[in-house]
Order: sequence, then C-alpha cells, then structure tokens
Amino acid sequence: MFTQNPRLHKIQDNLFRVKTALDHASDAIQIVNELGKSLYHNKVFIHLFGYTVEQLNEAGGIFAVFAEPDIPQQILSSLEEKNSWNGSVKIYSLSGELKLLYLRIYKVMDNHSTSVGNICMFNEKNSQLYVYSDREKYLKKIEDAEKLARLGYFSSAISHELNNPLNIIQTKLFLLKRGLSEIHMDESHETWEHIDKINQQIIRLSNLAQSILQYAKPALKKDYLVNINQLLLRTLGYFEDFFSETIHLQKKFDPNLSMIPGDETGLEIVFKNIILNAIESIHSKGMIEITTKNFDDKHIHVIIKDTGIGITQENINKVFDPFYTNKEKAGGYGLGLSLCENIIEEHNGFISIKSKENIGTIFVIHLPRV
Repeated sequence: MFTQNPRLHKIQDNLFRVKTALDHASDAIQIVNELGKSLYHNKVFIHLFGYTVEQLNEAGGIFAVFAEPDIPQQILSSLEEKNSWNGSVKIYSLSGELKLLYLRIYKVMDNHSTSVGNICMFNEKNSQLYVYSDREKYLKKIEDAEKLARLGYFSSAISHELNNPLNIIQTKLFLLKRGLSEIHMDESHETWEHIDKINQQIIRLSNLAQSILQYAKPALKKDYLVNINQLLLRTLGYFEDFFSETIHLQKKFDPNLSMIPGDETGLEIVFKNIILNAIESIHSKGMIEITTKNFDDKHIHVIIKDTGIGITQENINKVFDPFYTNKEKAGGYGLGLSLCENIIEEHNGFISIKSKENIGTIFVIHLPRV
C-alpha cells in the first residue's frame, strides 16, 4: 500500500495555503522566473489582464506587453542594485486595452541568497495616486514657469517705466552740460562734479533695469520644432479630472498639422490658462471644443471654444489688459491672458477673441508654421 511522504504532504499543504491567500489578495500578483517567464498568476491578475500563465508566456512574458519599451530595462537594472523596483507602468491586456497601474517588484532569494525569480504586485488605486502626484509635479512646473513669466512681465514694465524718465534726464543733463560749456564755466567748478555724479547714477540705474530684465525674462527657446497636437494632448491629459458628463471635451486635431518653431513651456502656459478659463466659465453643463488646423501655407490656428458664461461686450477689449479679471472671488492676479498674449507675440503670432454673454467664448491662436 502506497503511503504519501509526510514532508511532501506538508509542502503541498503550505503551497495550497499560499495560493489561497494570493488568490484572495486585492492586488494582481504574478510570480516570474529569472528569464521573465510567468510561473503563477492570481485570480485578480487574470481578471485584470485576461492572460493565463500559458498565454502570457506565449506572448513573450510580462515585459513583452509593456507599452513603454524602456521601462523593463529600468526594472532589471534596479533589481540588480536594490532587489526591488516600484513605479507607474502601462501594460496591454489580452483584449488590447491599455492599463495604467502601479507596480512593485521584489527579487525572490533562496536559502543560499541566490535569486530564483521575482514577485510582481500590480495595484490600480496606487496608480491613480502616482498619476495624481505626477500631475501635481507637472502643474507645479507650469506654475513656476508662469511665475517667472509674470516676473518677466513686471520686469519689462519696470524697465520701460525707468528707462523713459532716465532717458529724459540724461538728455536734459546733456543740454545742461552743453549750456555750461557755452558760458565757459571752469571745469574745476563743483557744478561739473555734481553733473558727473548724476550721470554716473543714471547709467547705474539704466544698467540695473536692463540686468533685471535679462535675468527675469530669458529669451524663449524658439529654435525647437513643436508638435502642437501632442502638446495639447499632453496638457489636456493632466486636466482630465476636470472633464466629466457635465463638461464635454471635443478634440478636432488636424493629423497633418505643421510643426511650429516655439518654446514648449511658454505655449503650455498659454494653453493651460485658456483651457482653465474655459472650464471655470462653465457653471453647469457645457462643452469645450479644441481645433487645430493649417490656416494657410505660413500659419496654423489653434481654436479653443467653450459654451460658458461668456464676456460682456464692455469687457471684451479689457481681457488682455494686465490685472483685468472677471473672477471676482478667485483672488487671482489677473495676468493670465495678458501673459498669454505676450508669449504668443514673442512667437510672432497673435490671439483674437470672440465672446457673447451666456453663449460662450472663442479664442483663436494664430502661429507661424514651418
């Protein structure tokens, strides 16, 4: 009569307990060998991705279905150095759906400290936290760029306001010196010393104003070619939480849109401000429509249209003025659209606006194409 080995029975019992625990876990869990081939999937993994162990191995393993080809190498390098890796990943399911998840991978070692494989844990909730954190970093970057642009705007205004009176003073000082020379006033007279000191201070103030302007308002990097469709998609991706059943987003992007020479950060500030203005103008249900098209053989158009509260005709000509805002309770600086106009003008383009109260607003951004 055959009697089962008690030790083998205990191992099988432990394996069954582990499998039961993994199948009831809230995360999708996968165990892979050193070659990246699957050894085990729990029920959540199969439900989430649709792959059985055999199907995923036939596809080439878990790394073969990553949407971003550079991530697997980052993971492998991290596992060699730290025995673990975590981060956001995009993976194609068996049906072709792209899944955004937060992945944690840990190296599994045997009793001799030899690596025998890896355990992978995928979580959808943490991925949302990761994306939110990533979005916050992106928005912080744009906010910082906007603050710099505001500083540049103020610096430009200050430089202009200082240089005008300084130029007048310098001109009057020149006339004064010429007048003194005509009456043959001795150059050793203390009046000449006072004039020289005044002239030195004028030059000092002029140089200071110019230095502030150069520091705070660096030139836009317009020697890069920008794909406006991609830039808009990237910007909209970070505002997806604003869109819902009440605010519908419609994109009409020309797939053959020409590239433009421009500064991506500056243009992101423009799109961010106008899109946020459109979102905030819709108090209940509404639509935002964004269109890109080649206007002619030298220019492209970006058209941002909303069905919000609109702008009154008496205020339509004020929207690009510094400090103007119709958000009475927002506490904003009112520099958003003024900055947008300034940035677009530095791209050798212009912005036009049409609006009707309680109907909506249309911004047309006119930019030179390659």
